[in-house]
Amino acid sequence: MKNLCLALLWLTLVTPFHSRAQSFSKVAGEAFLVYRMIDKFHVEPRTLNDSFSHDLWFTMLKLADEDELFFSDDDITRLRAFESTLDDEIRNRRSAYISLFTSLFIQRLKQADSLVAVLCSSGNNTTGTQRVQPKPQTIKPVATPGSADITALRNRLQVYIKEQGSCSRLRRQINYILRNAATSAVAIGDLYCEAIARCFDPHTGYFPLSAKENFESQLGKQRFRFGFRIKEEKDDIFIEDLQPGSPAYKSGQLQKGDKIIQAQWSGNKTDAVSPTATEELNDLLRMSNHDTLLLRVRKANGSVIQVPLLKEQATDAEVENKVKSFVLKGQQTIGYIYLPTFYEDWDQGNIGLKGCANDVAREIVKLKKENITGLILDLRFNGGGSVQEAMELTGIFIDAGPVAQIKRKDPKPIVLYDVNRGTAFDGPLVVLVNSYSASASELVAAALQDYNRAVIVGTTTYGKATGQVMLPVDTTISLESPEPRPGASPDNNSYIKITMSKLFRVNGSSLQATGVIPSVIVKDSLVHIEREADEPFALKATTIAPNKYYKPYPVLPAIDARMINTTAAFTITNHEAEKSLLQSDAYGSQLNEAFKTLLASDTGVKAAYEVLQLLIKK
Repeated sequence: MKNLCLALLWLTLVTPFHSRAQSFSKVAGEAFLVYRMIDKFHVEPRTLNDSFSHDLWFTMLKLADEDELFFSDDDITRLRAFESTLDDEIRNRRSAYISLFTSLFIQRLKQADSLVAVLCSSGNNTTGTQRVQPKPQTIKPVATPGSADITALRNRLQVYIKEQGSCSRLRRQINYILRNAATSAVAIGDLYCEAIARCFDPHTGYFPLSAKENFESQLGKQRFRFGFRIKEEKDDIFIEDLQPGSPAYKSGQLQKGDKIIQAQWSGNKTDAVSPTATEELNDLLRMSNHDTLLLRVRKANGSVIQVPLLKEQATDAEVENKVKSFVLKGQQTIGYIYLPTFYEDWDQGNIGLKGCANDVAREIVKLKKENITGLILDLRFNGGGSVQEAMELTGIFIDAGPVAQIKRKDPKPIVLYDVNRGTAFDGPLVVLVNSYSASASELVAAALQDYNRAVIVGTTTYGKATGQVMLPVDTTISLESPEPRPGASPDNNSYIKITMSKLFRVNGSSLQATGVIPSVIVKDSLVHIEREADEPFALKATTIAPNKYYKPYPVLPAIDARMINTTAAFTITNHEAEKSLLQSDAYGSQLNEAFKTLLASDTGVKAAYEVLQLLIKK
């Protein structure tokens, strides 16, 4: 079990900040609206029928009990009565299924809580037989007496504790959900809406308010944060460091090495947590952006203090270094830029001014003062973000023209153009990608590859070529006015992220489920991850007509991967503007040195450096 079914735990943590107390009838109404909203806007909507019901039944079970620990065979039998009728439940706004599901799940969690308490107190964490986990579709209902269900549950928990090596953590995770019955019902209702969304595609999702804010902060520059990092040592959590200017730093009461012994949100005593794992504390910290956190820490002298903290939004100056650049000096002087995400400034109305494309352009100006002869743009581990920023970033390297195509429900595709003449950098260019590069980063890599503007180096990308829009749960809205209708209830703080478009290359082919295949393959040490094609309900790749105005540059010289030397020697330094900033920033200097150390041993960067040397020679 992954932190007691991560999806349910996450929803449980954010739902205390819902202002409404959902009843099952309200859950049924919300589920109806969620389906209607997605059906209205999704690029490939699904019919509400028995097939959808079947998929929803298994998805809900998978989200709630991923490791098949809690539900008994008898529970599965009772729930299976709804396997082909959930479409009717949604259509008619009925709550029989979600009421039964919630009742059974909470009942089993209470039983598990008692059993885990016994297992933890006895210290018997190492007995049991390895349990082979079947896929959800292989579950076969076998009615068993109640006592047999309890025995089976105890055996499953015992095996799980043995495999995970942690007994107390499992009990705390169960308690997260059971502390408040009303909250538990709300969380499971939200999980039901999330399951409906996921049956359309992996990237359509249901978001309570705080989860929506946290998602948007990942795409925007101004994140809510406390400003401290944590580290885990055995079963204890310590403050690793503080970010200057942050709420934690300005409190004057927290220092590196403080042991966190308890965290809770002010006014909600039932959520007090004594964390022993970083994931557990991070889940708690993501609960809200607007409430006061009460953090109890033990100082180095043994004293215990409680520090109130309120998240603040990072200023532009504090997040300016989201784009990181270095100068690699060897036989050639090469610029290196790392871009971890395609962010934009959502709320400031400064489109093109405070997004990542403009930040990259500024770094290029600084690097060009170092007389670089080539540039590495590192998009590895970049999971995407703003398509607008991806389009503008591509435009930095090409002299106007179409960069991608978007297809919505309408038959005619929308062409994304770089309308700005000129480039910020026209020298030799390498783009680094890996299997974690997705969405907007794939758009950039594909466009630069199609234009013969850059050599793509690394491993095949993730294969996500869809675009999502966040909308409030309100069927009266339109894309022209995506705000709740006047007079709508302020208590309805839920949102849906809907896949509304598919992205296509300028040549008409799709990256969906296939990804960008690099021109130069450089294997890395990453373990295999599931890619888009492996995700349940992933959309299939299709093709459209190529854009007739697409005019590629001359073909780049062929690079033989066997000629790549990943032991290339170069020194890593900062450009002069960065050096000046780091002189008065001890915290930034520490992070900068750590980054340089990682780059020095990075085989992908060394391969990219070598590719540029070969391009320059040719």
